[in-house]
Amino acid sequence: MNEMLLFASAAGAEGAQGPSLTMILIPVVVPVVIAIIKFFLPKLPKAWLPILAPILGALAELVASGSFDAGTIWGAVAGSAGVGLREIVDQLKKAAPVRAE
Repeated sequence: MNEMLLFASAAGAEGAQGPSLTMILIPVVVPVVIAIIKFFLPKLPKAWLPILAPILGALAELVASGSFDAGTIWGAVAGSAGVGLREIVDQLKKAAPVRAE
């Protein structure tokens, strides 16, 4: 229980109340933004795309909160989680059985 209190106090007042809507949306929105970036900049090296995810997550949280604090770091983590979420979706699409019609 003490670990939970320590985590909540380290995350600030927002962390004690639970995740904000911004933090919930970042893992979903960041892969969409990266897909848009890939569409408009096809020559961008693919190695840069996973690096952009935490940067975009941190920027989204920074803009939403207006301050650079622990939440900004959590925004970067949430952006990285978006890459994992996209990979899960890609793997599920590959594993889905093909229907013969």
